[in-house]
Amino acid sequence: MLRFNDDAGPAGSVSSYSPAPQSSGASSSAPPPSRRGRVRSADFGMPERQGLLDLARTYLEVQARLWPDLAGTAAVPAADPATIAAMADDFERRFRQLQADVFRPGDTPIAWIALAVAYLRFSDENSNPRSLDQQLLNVLNRARRDGVFVPWHYVLADAAVSGTLACRTGYTLAKTIVERREEFGVTWFLIDDLSRLSRNTIESLRHGELAEATGVRVVGASDGYDSANPQSSLLLPVLGSMNEAFITQLRSKVKRGMDDAFRRGDNIQPPGVGYRLVDLKDAHGNLVITHKNTIEKVVEIDPEAADWTRRGAEMIAYDGKSAVDVARLFNEHKVGGKQTWSDSRVRQHYGREKLIGKDVFRKTKQVTDRQTGKKKVIHQPMSEWIWRDVPHLRILSDELAEAVKRKLGLGAESFGRKAKERRKTAHRVDLYPKVLIRPVCGCCGNPMILGRSVGKYQSFFCFNANNGIHGCTNRGYKSARIIDEAVLGTVMATLFTDGFLADLTADVNKRLAWIARQPIPSTKKLEQEIVEAADRPARQARRHASRRRTCQGGRDGPATGGQAGAAQGAPACRPAAEREERQGEGCGRGAHATT
Repeated sequence: MLRFNDDAGPAGSVSSYSPAPQSSGASSSAPPPSRRGRVRSADFGMPERQGLLDLARTYLEVQARLWPDLAGTAAVPAADPATIAAMADDFERRFRQLQADVFRPGDTPIAWIALAVAYLRFSDENSNPRSLDQQLLNVLNRARRDGVFVPWHYVLADAAVSGTLACRTGYTLAKTIVERREEFGVTWFLIDDLSRLSRNTIESLRHGELAEATGVRVVGASDGYDSANPQSSLLLPVLGSMNEAFITQLRSKVKRGMDDAFRRGDNIQPPGVGYRLVDLKDAHGNLVITHKNTIEKVVEIDPEAADWTRRGAEMIAYDGKSAVDVARLFNEHKVGGKQTWSDSRVRQHYGREKLIGKDVFRKTKQVTDRQTGKKKVIHQPMSEWIWRDVPHLRILSDELAEAVKRKLGLGAESFGRKAKERRKTAHRVDLYPKVLIRPVCGCCGNPMILGRSVGKYQSFFCFNANNGIHGCTNRGYKSARIIDEAVLGTVMATLFTDGFLADLTADVNKRLAWIARQPIPSTKKLEQEIVEAADRPARQARRHASRRRTCQGGRDGPATGGQAGAAQGAPACRPAAEREERQGEGCGRGAHATT
């Protein structure tokens, strides 16, 4: 990719760009990633660093107790801090790279009769992270009773991921090991119970089919499920349906509880820019404690953010400014502690009913694809919205809010993608497959997008700079034609030198000379096929003529003895294949028999 910067020179100035290499394992000193609000990435579902350290320690201590002959070997090393940190690093590397490593015992004495893969999971970020340790303890105890060993390489886990999703990283790695069981040498798949495996009936059945096809035995340490049991084919769909029904009922209960809490006036969602959460105190000034032993929070107006919200609304309503101008202002002053304001986000901000003292819930809902994990936002009809009045949270007057919506609506109608009359024949995002090179902004490192996408004036610009995101100031447009010419000219000047062309010509001539020295393949078989193909119409014509003579003889009436003998003998003298063809095709004038 190419990096562009207005400070580097004219639009044609280019420089090579390569992203910084990523570490294969996280440092033990790095802070654990925040669970709440994180995006889907390579770390989605990975246990936090401390949880991994605890999991590795539990593994070493339990395995050393269960397998005393293996304690101190490469399979079960001593539980010192360096070893535990290295095991956590190894888990993170395999998880991020979606890579399953083969366990090679080496000089370790073989004290087991089979190898197994263990899968662990808990579904909610508010769950106890020690749940993974507890599941691992059950799994390792169950494995030891049957003489089955679980190497650390084959311990897979997902943290804070719903069991309804099939795209879990740890689960995908576990299935990979099962699919390639001959390579990894596993014959067992151990879980705490089937609900840890999946809460999707179809996915549970798919995993059961995979295990049966590969000959891997699936065993639940706590629920007693065993695929080796003849009744498992009946038990698996029943338990899978029960696990999925539990999630369905739980989702319904959570929805009912949230709706009731919203109607009571409780805070059940982030307050948004312009508001803040503060501790609730009673009439005596004491903090109010919830039934979960946490401090009760209430929403109030954030004075600073509210002032910026009013100023932005007045810019749009009265000063003729656009949503992009407001986004630049908000990013410059970090309104709401953010520098990611854009045109669409400003429009969304001023479309919130809370700004005029009305709070609404259930406007949208998310539908998650169970196979890919992608979420789709669906806007629900207004009849399903839940309203409540919050006059103490009003920031904008009705007149100002209506003026802002009217101005933003007219702008969207005139310049948005839904405009009735477009001057463009195609939208910019539809043209990216036709772009040869996509540059990168030299100021913020963000890939540039097409600002003008039609005709000979195609050009790129930085979306961050246009909205003032992250302080990017690269506001210029870069011609796509100049970019292509600069890059291709540099490539041709670097590669297509006189020496390069001479070497290329020599290599081609050498290849042609080698081809010329090769023996000419025999053409006799091809000539024979050509002769047979050319003679095929004549053979078919003779065959049809013979059938017509035979049919004509049958219509002329009884033949004399000699003629009858000839007629009867002729078919018998023909090859068997031709007689069968005549019998199958027929003459179309009636049936006739041969002797």
